[in-house]
Amino acid sequence: MTCPVCGTVPVPAARFCHNCGAALPAAATLPASERRVVTVLFGDLSDFTSWSEELDPERVGAVTDRVMSALAGAVKTFGGHVDKLTGDGIMAVFGAPVAHEDDAERAVRAALSMQRAVRRVLDDERGGGAPLGLRVGLNTGPVLAGVQAGLEYTVIGDTVNTAARLADAAAVGAIYAGARTVAATGSVAGWRTLRPLRLKGKREPVETYELLGLHDARGTRAGLGEEGPFVGRETELGRVAGRLAEVVDRDEPRVLVFTAEAGIGKSRFASEVARFANGYEVSAGRFAARTGARVLSVRCAAFGERRRLAPLADLVRLAIGLSIDSATAATRSAVEERLRRLADRLAQRSEPGRPVKVDSEALLALLGYAGPHEMMQWQGVPGGDPDGTGRDSHKLAIAVAGLLNGLTSESPLVVIVDDLHDATAETVDALGTALEELTGPVLVLLLGRPELVRKAGQLTRVSDAEALTLSPLRGADAARLLGSYLKGGRLPQPDEDRLLTTAQGNPFYLAELVTLLMERGALTKAGAQWRLVPGSMSATLLTRDLAAVLAARIDALPAEARAVLRDAAVVGD
Repeated sequence: MTCPVCGTVPVPAARFCHNCGAALPAAATLPASERRVVTVLFGDLSDFTSWSEELDPERVGAVTDRVMSALAGAVKTFGGHVDKLTGDGIMAVFGAPVAHEDDAERAVRAALSMQRAVRRVLDDERGGGAPLGLRVGLNTGPVLAGVQAGLEYTVIGDTVNTAARLADAAAVGAIYAGARTVAATGSVAGWRTLRPLRLKGKREPVETYELLGLHDARGTRAGLGEEGPFVGRETELGRVAGRLAEVVDRDEPRVLVFTAEAGIGKSRFASEVARFANGYEVSAGRFAARTGARVLSVRCAAFGERRRLAPLADLVRLAIGLSIDSATAATRSAVEERLRRLADRLAQRSEPGRPVKVDSEALLALLGYAGPHEMMQWQGVPGGDPDGTGRDSHKLAIAVAGLLNGLTSESPLVVIVDDLHDATAETVDALGTALEELTGPVLVLLLGRPELVRKAGQLTRVSDAEALTLSPLRGADAARLLGSYLKGGRLPQPDEDRLLTTAQGNPFYLAELVTLLMERGALTKAGAQWRLVPGSMSATLLTRDLAAVLAARIDALPAEARAVLRDAAVVGD
């Protein structure tokens, strides 16, 4: 349990948070300690002692406060827990007390954000002594997590010690990581292999890697899950096609809300919908080879420095021809020119009684281009005060809706918002406001986990919104997907049935299961025939990625439900 106000882990049996004083909700007793898999981050300022001894204590204190505030802010932005602050360093944990599906990636992104923040501070404050810089070490692995000595929540174990040693060994301005961190982030980050390092306290040399940078686009999970064919969604695609035809015929918007459990394939479904909708032939009312409807597809991020209202901002970027991944590269004048040209073009195409409204000032603020005189007006939006209240999100949402309505004068519009369960409450409400203001042929697809329906807020008030579920694959569809993972090979029917029964129609789990069994040598091939080693399905079949998904789902449960799971674990496998 964490404080509902500040997120601090309370001491056992406490009724009030020792950090902010907020009343703590009554909850089931949590264990004094538990094993968890986490990513530990250590950051250390190099040459801080020699630099600070030549300066007044007041200046040293001011610089230290700025640096520590920047480091702690980066950890919070990416969903980590600040374990402790030292005079010239920080220890942070990603995965405890609350786990996420991508804790290693969050730690890597936080480390990069720290390096940038420290460089900015030191460029302002540098003076006297040797040049300063930040060294960062990352390591992923098992720890024992809990409240130590009845005082503070922390994690202990070899994973922590190794992360600290990697930070000691790192070059100034560099980020070093262990093998498990690299394995978990290979799809989103580039790494350079270093020679194994002999670290203090370690009997054997430790595999070490240096971070080169992040890939341009947000990475997808590596593995078999993205390689298989798109199967078993004919009914759902038919529903989308029918609604798109209605949108065009009736010249009015519709909203579809698709929910699915983790791993069912909602993001793959969204990408297929985008591909098909791009080929919708408006005049014939069918899917064809040529482009008819325009598709704007965005995703909600679970973390990041510019997370608030990000899906709305990304829709605007796509509408004016900017890349989401390189959005910050455009200057304000360039964006203003794009908005002006788009407004002029849409105005020429507008119909009588349906004027085009492009609120350039609001859209610029949403994109982070608010000028000095506009900052106070747009508090709480990406271009304004990052700690603002977001009181202007309603007006911004209406501005986005006006832009989308204007685009329908050129062609029908399909708007896809994926991972909506990760959006902030303010973002969900702002999106709901925008949907209520839509007019003309706009089909909106909202996709997320089942909890999306419970927290949708203003979205539940959108008239005629349809809530649909993507179900697990069954029968021939699941067998076809398995066959693609086996590269066309076949399994004896009893072995195939055991695999499909274990995966329960979840494409992600099926892909992870096949990968794990291959790695263990339990799924072997002779010619075109595959076979399962007898007894291999009785062992614990839990991959790293699947364990991360399950840990995140368990941590999202109420405390009472987590306590039941903890007690039931005594049953074993």
